[in-house]
Amino acid sequence: MDRASTRQHYDAIAERYDKYKSRNSYYHNSVIKLCRSIIPEGEHVLELGCGTGDLLNSLRPSRGVGVDISPKMIEAAKKKHPHLKFYAMEAEDLKLNERFDYVVMSNLFDLLEDMWVVLENAKKVSAVDAKMVIVTMSPVWEPILRIAKKLNLSTPDPERNFITNQDIMNLLNLLGFEVIKEGLRMFLPKKIPILAPLLNFIVPELPVLRQLCVMQYIVAKVKRPTQSLSCSVIIPCHNERDNIQDCLRRLPRL
Repeated sequence: MDRASTRQHYDAIAERYDKYKSRNSYYHNSVIKLCRSIIPEGEHVLELGCGTGDLLNSLRPSRGVGVDISPKMIEAAKKKHPHLKFYAMEAEDLKLNERFDYVVMSNLFDLLEDMWVVLENAKKVSAVDAKMVIVTMSPVWEPILRIAKKLNLSTPDPERNFITNQDIMNLLNLLGFEVIKEGLRMFLPKKIPILAPLLNFIVPELPVLRQLCVMQYIVAKVKRPTQSLSCSVIIPCHNERDNIQDCLRRLPRL
């Protein structure tokens, strides 16, 4: 789906978006829990594809900026979270004159028209040592999610280009990012007392079964050029007044 169609789609469902999300609150709360385990409170945070701003707000940033392609979503976000800043803007055409400690993309990456351009834009607004958090849905779950969509059991998203963590990491590497951490979470995305917490704790740690988890995530940072080495020369000079000038003359150029 092109960007114009994506904008129209989310504008059309903006008023019901939070209601749709509430049907799968267990999954969305797990995304919030994951992001909060990575991003400390009080940071400068940018979220691309922020929707109505709930994830960004949950991170409790000192400076929080949300960007979304849908003006109607941004209107709703401004009403819900007036202490944060929101802009109706395409991630592929990001224009922000500031730097952030964290850039978050949750369930956005596989909806993008041009992933390469969006990652380049994210790099431009990243502060030194900034980190990027990408959360997507595993391609293994594509058939199940399509059925859920037809049965009206999930948020009516546009068609996704399901992509593996490995493919995303390859793209990040080509663009000069370093992957710090990546993994899979959540085997059972529905809240079933005792069973869901147990399986979601155990299965992501099992070698083969972990591939059946629905949530995949990556934490990356921009590779910075290694700084050239420097050297300090310390000369004790008590009662050495007559020798200091000669010492300096004999030091090589450093």
